[in-house]
Amino acid sequence: MLKPGGIIENYILSEQLGRKGWYIETWRATDKHGFDVIVKLHHTTVHDDYDSQRHDLTQKIAEILPQIEHLVSLPSMPGVASWLRYHFEPDRRYLILCRRHYPDRLADRFPVNPTGARNRGPEPDFLEAFQEIAKAVDLLQENIAETIPIVPSNLLMEGSQAYLADFGLEKLHDLIEQGYAGPG
Repeated sequence: MLKPGGIIENYILSEQLGRKGWYIETWRATDKHGFDVIVKLHHTTVHDDYDSQRHDLTQKIAEILPQIEHLVSLPSMPGVASWLRYHFEPDRRYLILCRRHYPDRLADRFPVNPTGARNRGPEPDFLEAFQEIAKAVDLLQENIAETIPIVPSNLLMEGSQAYLADFGLEKLHDLIEQGYAGPG
């Protein structure tokens, strides 16, 4: 069981930020160089090493590692919260992805009017942020062959710069979910 102060792959965990079921945990952490990072821990199997059709999930995850390597190797792009590194430990049954921590979510910076009504047009900063996100989506679609999820938790801010984060993981999530639905 992970907890604040725990260490996993040279990351000192400080705060759990989210969890999806039993298989994905998101932590704020410090890396070995003292940088503030986000660590996404994907538990690759729980009940068994096989999905409900008896396919070897460890092998299937190993087959998508080149895609993960590609995500980590992408050059820095404006508006993209790049993945910094990954660690795959099949014996310990997890895959970790790491990216830089960004202090704000776009949804917190530009809250929706509770009534849903707008008395005036969008703020210029709001429009700029979404233009940056749109450019980031274009850049990513040129570099990865996967749908880019655009959900509030993936839209981040640092100062006046908007970033799209946590992209390119849909195939990995699908495989892990198959393992959780497998025999147990």
